[in-house]
Formats: sequence, C-alpha cells, structure tokens
Amino acid sequence: MCKSNDRVLAQPGLATPLSNVAFIKADVTKDGEDSRRLMRRFGVVGPPTMFLLGPGGAEIAGTRMIGSVSFDDLAQRLERIAESGRAAPEPSPFQEWSPS
Repeated sequence: MCKSNDRVLAQPGLATPLSNVAFIKADVTKDGEDSRRLMRRFGVVGPPTMFLLGPGGAEIAGTRMIGSVSFDDLAQRLERIAESGRAAPEPSPFQEWSPS
C-alpha cells in the first residue's frame, strides 16, 4: 500500500467503518518469488492495490481499488458493504497462498 493510501486510512472519518477490519500489508515492490506468488494468488497486476477480504478469505466484490485511494471512494465502498450486509462473500477464485 502506498503512503498516500496510508494517509487516507488514518483519517478520523474512517475510524468507525474500519474498526473491525484487520489489515494485512504486503510489500511486493521487491521482485522475488514470494511477491510474484502473492500477486498471482490475489490477481494483483501491480502496487498499490487494496481490497477487502471477507471472513472466509474471499475478496468482497466491489472493494478492489488500484492506485491512490480517495477518502470519499473508500468511505462509499465501506458504506455500501455495510448496507448490503455482505459478511459472507462468494468463494474466492484465487488459490491459497503461503510464503515459501
């Protein structure tokens, strides 16, 4: 995740919507087998890419954001997820990943 996205996530207006979100950051800027495997696992073309995973580990549809994220865009996506009650997303099409 890029520094500008970190600044957006730190804004007070997102504290409540993000209060139950666990963050996993992966630095895939260094080219290596682990980075390539992780990017393949989640279908990431390049950084920065941010998305939300549901309790079962599947990506929640409509949450993938590529590039710099704006406060308004992220807040709207989080609001739509909360309103829709999408706590159990569809099964992930991605293969399970673990570092070597």
